[in-house]
Amino acid sequence: MLNSTDSTNMKDELTKWVCRSARPFNIVADAGLRDVLQTVLDLGKTYQDLKSTDLLVIPTTMAKNVHQLVEPYRSLLQPLVTEQAENNYLCLCPDLWNDEYRKANYLDLTANYFYK
Repeated sequence: MLNSTDSTNMKDELTKWVCRSARPFNIVADAGLRDVLQTVLDLGKTYQDLKSTDLLVIPTTMAKNVHQLVEPYRSLLQPLVTEQAENNYLCLCPDLWNDEYRKANYLDLTANYFYK
């Protein structure tokens, strides 16, 4: 457990981050944030002189990494979504919009399904 001073410091840093970055307050309850923090703590045990800049990646690296990580999830979801479609439990909701400044058109597709 953290002592009172360190607990207050952590609370203050999280609050400043949420406010500065316009994040929702409930982000601190997010399981993904907990996983990231636990990974940082685990790495800190091995590498005592870590700096935050040693751990963070640039946005383009993260975007490329999404493409590598998504395939196992697609493999898991594809049979599930196919089954729901075959049983008429799948609803696809398109959302079309355009960006006049960039002269680009966009299509978003949301899939809702019932899973027994």
